Amino acid sequence: MQTTSLVYPTGAVLLREIANHFGLKNHTDLAKQIDEYTDNIHYPHYFEESFIKALFNSKYFSAKTQSKMIHAFRKAMQEFYGFQLRFSLNGDAKQKTTDDFLNLMISVKFIPILKQHLISLGCISKNQKSHFVRELLKQNFNVTKFTKELQDRFRLWGNLEELPEPQSLQLIVKDHIHFTKQAEILSMLLIARTLDSLYKNGITEKEISDQEFAPFILQTLNSANESAYIHLSLNEFIFSSLLKLPKENIILDEYKDNAESTLSVLYKRIQNQSDQLQFSLTNINLFMETIDQYPEFESLRFSAHWAKARYYLFTGRLEDAVQAYTECVESCIQYDGRNLEQILTEALTACSLQNSPDSNSIRKFANIAIRYHLRFSKIDLDFNNLPQKFKLENVFEAWELKALSTKFYDIFDQQLFLIDECSFLNDLPNQKFLTLKNKIRIDLSQPNKVIKIDDQKTVKMPQLLHAIQLRDVKTVKALLNAGADVNKLSTSNDSSLTICLNDNIIELSDEQQQILALLLKHRFSTETLNIVSTKRRLSALHLAIQLGDANLVKTLVDMGTNVNLLADIDHHTPLHLALKMLHCVKRSFHFEDMIQRIILHPEQSQYSLYQHSAGKLKLNDVWKNLDTPTGKMIGKELFEVMKSKASVEQLNKIVFILLNAGANVNQPAKLPISGYTPFMLALESDEYEIAKYMLEQCKADMNGSYVNPRNGKLVFPTDIINHFKSTQCKQLIH
Repeated sequence: MQTTSLVYPTGAVLLREIANHFGLKNHTDLAKQIDEYTDNIHYPHYFEESFIKALFNSKYFSAKTQSKMIHAFRKAMQEFYGFQLRFSLNGDAKQKTTDDFLNLMISVKFIPILKQHLISLGCISKNQKSHFVRELLKQNFNVTKFTKELQDRFRLWGNLEELPEPQSLQLIVKDHIHFTKQAEILSMLLIARTLDSLYKNGITEKEISDQEFAPFILQTLNSANESAYIHLSLNEFIFSSLLKLPKENIILDEYKDNAESTLSVLYKRIQNQSDQLQFSLTNINLFMETIDQYPEFESLRFSAHWAKARYYLFTGRLEDAVQAYTECVESCIQYDGRNLEQILTEALTACSLQNSPDSNSIRKFANIAIRYHLRFSKIDLDFNNLPQKFKLENVFEAWELKALSTKFYDIFDQQLFLIDECSFLNDLPNQKFLTLKNKIRIDLSQPNKVIKIDDQKTVKMPQLLHAIQLRDVKTVKALLNAGADVNKLSTSNDSSLTICLNDNIIELSDEQQQILALLLKHRFSTETLNIVSTKRRLSALHLAIQLGDANLVKTLVDMGTNVNLLADIDHHTPLHLALKMLHCVKRSFHFEDMIQRIILHPEQSQYSLYQHSAGKLKLNDVWKNLDTPTGKMIGKELFEVMKSKASVEQLNKIVFILLNAGANVNQPAKLPISGYTPFMLALESDEYEIAKYMLEQCKADMNGSYVNPRNGKLVFPTDIINHFKSTQCKQLIH
């Protein structure tokens, strides 16, 4: 297979190059090992630390310089690996090579360390770029007292083409410098020699900039390879979607819509999981073949290895999966480490499922994780006196593997597996803890546990409710399976249903719909169904109506919800709310209508605002904002977003569901007009069929009345019909 010559160098390659410029590689006692490790990605993680310490040994460096350089080099190596974890090496290999990248990293990470050390000692100026050895020899030696031969040697050493060997510098310092200063001056000379050696090879200090790194991480498509890239991106979009790879797709924005529609058709035509997996494998192989033909896209190959590893895992081929993960990790190290932590977690989890885990593979994966300073999630299986994190040794113990297998369904979607082919799923240990995306831990052994959910540790709620709040379907399902009680409430009387339906204006997300389906499989008490939250006065039935979900309303009514429950900020019954929404939807209620209502009924608007803002907002302040061009624009956009998406058809169904369930059509409202009944609202809206049904089947009171707050007069249903010109409903007047 043809490969590009632009890959991320390993830390061993980087350190060997630096040691060569020091002239000390062969004096570290590790020269043989570092040469061997140049072509071996899986060298021991502790080798780099050992080599840095060997490079700055006491034979050539003072204790002070040793300590400073070891610390600085260790930090620079971490930054070197950090770069690999953030960027894909996707540049044009015809313009840039691995050596170019190596030199750039030395320029921006290591030269500043060496140069700053000499500056801090007052040996050189900030602007000096070369001839560091000559400068330090001049400062520390009185050449007039030297023999002619030694003076000639000093002149040669000041020449970049004739840099002195470390042993020569060591001898000259020993012979001509007081023993109390020998270590420090030799340290400075060796660092100066390194800087001159780098300069001689064209490696100079550079600022970290996008301009410097862009050629290594950006590749411009051309007429020769653009079509190949499009095929690659489509193949990857398909197999990454089918196998649920948790990574960003490489597809170009202009092709994304077409790709998504293709995928939608694919799901309809290939519904069988086995066939979907087989189709994903076909796309993986096509992806690999294209990269073989276009090696400039080699940096994308890890994606195919990752997908193939998942394919093997989902079809029960553990050994093949582990091998594919190994190839994927190696490709990530060479080209793209952005997904390395996730891939290593999956790889080690796959190893944990084997009857006889492959210790060699485990050693490789753990070694890479440690080298890149990756830390896996906190593990706690309720064992006694076990560490809370993976150790830094290059080994994994049995309990650590068990911990990984326990978190299996945190990492993989169970629905992707061919259950009949994956017998190892039957051996998975029971999971005791889950971790939410906000890092709060869920205890499955105490499913009804109340947890603190804010940074100040003051807000508490049952675990189930918080998982619903975060829309974490897996955790909700796990808690329900563990026995969590759906009737537990929060301190503000929110139930699992009200929290799930909390986006009562906007359509429910897929996650909310899945959670709702899980909740409705369980038994709710009448008290829970009819609970009204203390802050926003939400009830499950009112929220279902605001969503315009007739089926959910019917379900809640059948479960025993009180259809005359007073809730929401305005203390409306479900029927009053449904009729009010029907009125607004039919009349295309706009932002301007809302403004007009505020003007006509300021006292009602102020009360509603007071309730919604817990008394913190005043109508005058809101009105001032709405009266500005910017405020009006923001208000209008917000109004459109928050406007109910319920349809007339669904709301009509909801009204009759409530009427048939015994909703009181004569229940007087408190707001916005005290005494206004659902029957009156139906007449105002000229809902003839609804009003007629209310009269014939629900004992609507045609003689009822309310007091007009403006003039104190009684207003009767006939007055409402005439005032609002409800022509259809006039037929109901006898």
